[in-house]
Amino acid sequence: MPLSSNASFPVALSRVTALLALLLAAGCDNRGDETKPGKLQVRQESFELRAPDCKGEECPSVSVDYQLFENRPALNNAIREQLAQQLQGFAEEAGSPGSVAAAAEAFLQQAERAPEDTGNRWHMQGNGKLLGRSGKLVTIEIGSYAYTGGAHGIPTTHWLNWDLEAGEPVALEQIIRPGQEAAFWDLARAAHERWLEEEANIDEEFRQGWPFARTENFHLDKKGLTLLYGVYELGPYAMGQVQLTIPRDKLDKVVREEYLAE
Repeated sequence: MPLSSNASFPVALSRVTALLALLLAAGCDNRGDETKPGKLQVRQESFELRAPDCKGEECPSVSVDYQLFENRPALNNAIREQLAQQLQGFAEEAGSPGSVAAAAEAFLQQAERAPEDTGNRWHMQGNGKLLGRSGKLVTIEIGSYAYTGGAHGIPTTHWLNWDLEAGEPVALEQIIRPGQEAAFWDLARAAHERWLEEEANIDEEFRQGWPFARTENFHLDKKGLTLLYGVYELGPYAMGQVQLTIPRDKLDKVVREEYLAE
């Protein structure tokens, strides 16, 4: 088996020092004024875990690399929680989200129980980075990828939108002007139609099999508002994670002004 079941798991990891540093950092954010929307100062956290008793090039592994922000403890906690939730989603028995390190440990323990011909090739990645900012709204892209056998792995991306003044997450419904929900989704449907027209080999069968759907995953930038869809939401795996963009000049009447400021 890749891992020894009677060994202390954290000690058995090849990068235990990095893991311990990550666990300590989780409780050591600098405390500052969370509501000041000034310049964001970035710091990096990362670690790599690998089954120590596994020999050869193919061994279960986890690598995580994400950005946090000085004097933004609430935002940092939200980033860690979302990343842990995504990594936890690949576990056999998904429970309440724990820490990023705990999710990584659970993944490797599950790989140990998998058949050796597949478990040795399991790997998982997690990342988080600043995607952009529009007015007081900042967007963090949190991504994960896991391979647990088969033809391909599963990528997942979440765009965490954060109000720097309020110090809290912002949902899509909160940035839409009151009474403009229907108008917003009409614009989204138009963006979907443009995407269909630009894609090759789209016929009526495809349109019927992969209809338009709503999503809460969004990002605002100078180009407009982009909606993000996971694999299998608007098309087959080969099409990847689809993005639909509503041009910025279409947003003035449907998105609140404070989120459109440069």
